[in-house]
Amino acid sequence: MNEFEGAIYLREDTICAPFTPPGRGAMSAIRLSGPEAFPITDSVFHPTGTGPFEDRQLHIGELKSGNELIDKPLAARFPAPNSFTGEDVVEFHVHGSPFVVQSVLEILVNAGAREALPGEFSFRAYINGRMDLTQAEGLSDLINSRTHAQHQAAISHLAGGLRERISGLREGLLKVLAGIEVTFDHPGEAVEAESMEPLPLIIGFRRELDELIATYERGRLVREGFRSGIFGRPNVGKSSLLNRLVGRTRAIVADEPGTTRDVIEAPIEIGGIEMKIIDTAGLRHDATGIEAIGQEMAREEMRGADIKLLMLDGNEELTQDDREVFSDASHGNSIVVLNKSDLPQCVDVNILNELTGSLPVVQISCKTGEGIDELIDTIQRRILSGDESPADIIITASRHHTALVSANKMLQNASDALSEGTPMDIAALELRAAIEKLQVITGGDFSEDLYSTIFAGFCLGK
Repeated sequence: MNEFEGAIYLREDTICAPFTPPGRGAMSAIRLSGPEAFPITDSVFHPTGTGPFEDRQLHIGELKSGNELIDKPLAARFPAPNSFTGEDVVEFHVHGSPFVVQSVLEILVNAGAREALPGEFSFRAYINGRMDLTQAEGLSDLINSRTHAQHQAAISHLAGGLRERISGLREGLLKVLAGIEVTFDHPGEAVEAESMEPLPLIIGFRRELDELIATYERGRLVREGFRSGIFGRPNVGKSSLLNRLVGRTRAIVADEPGTTRDVIEAPIEIGGIEMKIIDTAGLRHDATGIEAIGQEMAREEMRGADIKLLMLDGNEELTQDDREVFSDASHGNSIVVLNKSDLPQCVDVNILNELTGSLPVVQISCKTGEGIDELIDTIQRRILSGDESPADIIITASRHHTALVSANKMLQNASDALSEGTPMDIAALELRAAIEKLQVITGGDFSEDLYSTIFAGFCLGK
């Protein structure tokens, strides 16, 4: 049992921790949550105002360690269940000195609290019904969001969008399952008309699952971002392109071949999605020493890049090294970037077409910026595969995707069983398994939900 799992069985204690970033600042905030939150606060915090210490209002007071005044913070009480964790909560707004923050934590611990583990406040919020698992994950994603698309997906999950979608599916499947179980457990009882024909309903639920599953590829990109490597022989402008895309000098640019020896990467945002743009060593056949090591690193990046930018110098004729770059790339999800459009073009168009095949070709000038916007648009279209109108709810977590795929397979098994005339209890088993897989996404108790659906919907107690 790890430390956090052990803490699950200590939910009757009171925990405290800062919920603002570490470091110096004007203010820091500390949360105290649990059954002793108010008594602990009363023992260490002494309001200096004249009015009563009312709930949900900030009050100024003193925090002392023995007779030593540590700070004059603001404090607010939030009674259960209407607090972040669903427990009694007190929030202290102290001055943002690391010494003050640590001293206040020590005062609270000495008064009977313990320091919280990472994620423990959110865990208690989940246990106490203040949020489900998708909302907890949405909160984490929101805190860690770096792009507009990540923020939108996180806000949607935090607001309960995915929970509502999954809950709707579960409730519908529970009704179908309840109807089937009533049919063979209580054949003399009346059941809802919709539960008498479960097959078309299951097919409809599978269609909804298919729609959710189809959003995962975009969701994975939103959550994880993607890698785009710039590959080509030396001195075609790879480092200049990196600097142009990033908007600052990130890589050294020089006329001397082989300037870039290591892999250099920098993040940018394209279509609301984070892209790590990677500058690599120039690829040429006669490299030795450190340059050869850099080239092997470049080839390794080429194998793992989501988008390959294959760069050519339009002011020079194609070389054998250019051809080898195309050979190494094995095409795939690649874009040909023809640099130096501001200079006379010397590339033989027929040879270029032979090399590129059906790959898109974008002419740019790293010097003037010409064609850069077109290149960004091409990358966006390539990575999103023409997805111009994404769904309101997208699946961003691999565990959600895995659970949805499994549930869909089980619904397929259930529909097959019903189509083939297999005993209905076999279909019921598959439906149960599918519902439990959906339950994995949001959390909760499957059995209690099923029982409440049966008894509330079918009046079996008469």
